[in-house]
Amino acid sequence: MTTTRTPRPSMRAAINAKCKDCIHDPKAGLGAWREQVEQCPCTGCPLYPLRPLSRKEGRKSGQEGTFPAPASLAATDGTPSP
Repeated sequence: MTTTRTPRPSMRAAINAKCKDCIHDPKAGLGAWREQVEQCPCTGCPLYPLRPLSRKEGRKSGQEGTFPAPASLAATDGTPSP
């Protein structure tokens, strides 16, 4: 009997998916998911330095978001509310 393993997603794909799940609101009119993730206000989140940025934006030191945090986050430290 042969078992087929489902390949694990890459670390980059997993980080992108988590950031998109956390911050993206398609109905907010604040841009595409990557634009919203670039502006993430949760600087205390462990994934913040690893969040996906557009190629044109690139990594800039001190880049901080301007979009409000989603209601599911208690504060800008990335801690989910109870």
